[in-house]
Amino acid sequence: MAKCKGLNASGMSCYHWCGGYAVPCPTATGSIQRDMCLIDSCLGVGEVAVSDHRSSVPSVNHLANIARYLLYLKLVECCLTTNCLLHQQNQGS
Repeated sequence: MAKCKGLNASGMSCYHWCGGYAVPCPTATGSIQRDMCLIDSCLGVGEVAVSDHRSSVPSVNHLANIARYLLYLKLVECCLTTNCLLHQQNQGS
């Protein structure tokens, strides 16, 4: 976020996502809603690993909560984007 602010201050347009691979998503303000509404450069939730080796194996409820937060923010006209990592794991034969 600091790098993003620095680039914006230098005249470039820079945006970022809140969160990371883990669920619940790490945020700067303590919630996805506050990050997206209070931080101008925050576009949404990014890099949620669902079945990736970096995944925290989120439950359906955790993913539903993220979707609910993003839907609410879409309804109040905040920007909306998310990025989920879905990788097929090879099973040994």
